[in-house]
Amino acid sequence: MIKIAVDAMGGDQAPGVEVEGSVQAAREYGVGVILVGREDVLGPELANHNATGLPIEIAHASEVISMSDVAGKAVRAKDSSLRVAARLVRNGLAHGLVSAG
Repeated sequence: MIKIAVDAMGGDQAPGVEVEGSVQAAREYGVGVILVGREDVLGPELANHNATGLPIEIAHASEVISMSDVAGKAVRAKDSSLRVAARLVRNGLAHGLVSAG
């Protein structure tokens, strides 16, 4: 099964639309999804969708890159959802990553 890491904290309306799209992709295409971001935010958001039994998991990232951060520096220094998602791909735990950020 293909597994995609989703930077769930990276969009303007994050994480709502990222979670909704991930649930839809898992349901319609059978793709595995790793939602990456703050677990305390993603857990309740995922619970708002009928995702029981779908191949969706959450990988915690403790920090978020804000609009006031210097992008390159923040990606290298912070434990952000984008960095954690890239690490999942590097370590072979995900086949690719998607980010709206």
